[in-house]
Amino acid sequence: MGSPNGVFLNGQRVESRVPLADGDVIEMGRSLLRFQAAVEETPPPPRLLASRNRPLARPALLPPKSRWSPRPRSLPACPSLAANGG
Repeated sequence: MGSPNGVFLNGQRVESRVPLADGDVIEMGRSLLRFQAAVEETPPPPRLLASRNRPLARPALLPPKSRWSPRPRSLPACPSLAANGG
C-alpha cells in the first residue's frame, strides 16, 4: 500500500486493496481508524386511508334542503344622528 510502516486491517498486514466491512479497524502508523458502513434509512411505510379492521368514516348526513326559506326580517330604521344633535 506504499506505507513505510505498513497498513494493517484488523491486525493483519494489508499488501493490496481489500474490501472493508462494518466495524473493521484500520491501523496506519500510530493511527487507528474504525470503519463504519453507512446505513440507509428506510422510509416509513405509506399511511393507509383505511385498514381492513377499521372502515372509513362515513360522511355526516345533512338534513334535506327545504323549499321554505325564511324571509329576511326588516329592521326598524336607525334614528339619524343629526336628529339627536350629534
